[in-house]
Amino acid sequence: MSPSIETISLFREVAGRKAFKKHMFETSFKEGKDKDDLNGEKDKYIRIPKGVINIGDNAFEDCESLKEIVIPNSIINIGENAFYACKSLKEIVIPKSVTSIGNGAFYLCKSLKEIIIPNSVTNIGNYAFENCINLKEIVIPNSVTSIGDYAFYDCESLKEIIIPKSVTSIGHGAFDYCESLKEIVIPNSVTSIGTNVFPKWTKVIRE
Repeated sequence: MSPSIETISLFREVAGRKAFKKHMFETSFKEGKDKDDLNGEKDKYIRIPKGVINIGDNAFEDCESLKEIVIPNSIINIGENAFYACKSLKEIVIPKSVTSIGNGAFYLCKSLKEIIIPNSVTNIGNYAFENCINLKEIVIPNSVTSIGDYAFYDCESLKEIIIPKSVTSIGHGAFDYCESLKEIVIPNSVTSIGTNVFPKWTKVIRE
């Protein structure tokens, strides 16, 4: 029987990948043709086993071939830079168990097109989705109270985003250089707002 693992960390390093494979069940991978090749197909599709509660800081950083990952509803926290520069990751479903998305969690996920944040999340960290240049749609639930600095900076394909009335704080540059964002509504609940939050051409409506 595999030992209980609560946190996944440093998968991007060879030692981390071997530890993951050893402790996380063989069935958690869709195995590639070459089982000895840690850059092979099995690194493109990963299923995190149930029971894991944390995706650690930098856990899958620079896993550029990773296309799909299944996160179980036991996960509570997605750490800082957890999926940093996973440039092939196209979609991800964040389960309703997650309460926190760390700083830079999906920074430079250039293939990510859509993401749904569950209504269990209260905070979107700094740089969380920065440079997700193909992100076209994101739903922010009414559980979120703060959007961090540069959280969606340079998401150039993002056309629409609805900020719920639960949000009280929007950080510096949160939506700056979102070139496709023509209009955004800021609810009156927002009492703290940073500098250069939106592109100069975006129409900002307060209500």
